[in-house]
Amino acid sequence: MLLPLAWRNLWRNGRRSLIVAAAVAVGVWSMLVFAGFIRGWTANVVNNDVKNFTGHGQIHALGFLEYPNVDLLMEAPAAALLEALDDERIAAWSTRVQLPSVIQSERESGPITLVGIDPAREAGLSFIADAIVEARPLRDSAALAKVAERAIGR
Repeated sequence: MLLPLAWRNLWRNGRRSLIVAAAVAVGVWSMLVFAGFIRGWTANVVNNDVKNFTGHGQIHALGFLEYPNVDLLMEAPAAALLEALDDERIAAWSTRVQLPSVIQSERESGPITLVGIDPAREAGLSFIADAIVEARPLRDSAALAKVAERAIGR
């Protein structure tokens, strides 16, 4: 008895019922479209970050993620780790030094991330090696060690 009564009441004012049905249809359609845009945008952001900054895996010094500081240096990778990283299942890997920093001009300051790379290993891994506008990479590990010591004040 309730269903026939509801059906008759729905069509008692047909224009109002069609307007409400159209509004609901437009609302559902817009939610689906915007959800698709948001999903696509989120996937793009994640893929760009993975490709260009974080990679699919990272190895950090103990405590670095909680307190990212230059004092938390890692030792050079052991032979076992290098052997594991050179496995054929790993497409590419590189060592990086990544530090949150601040850049300042006479008018303002802002946060940046300083990224030190190994140019030979970084090529093809991310955009970083290709983004060098005017510079030359340090090729000598002793020179690189001197620059690092000056940077951390040791």
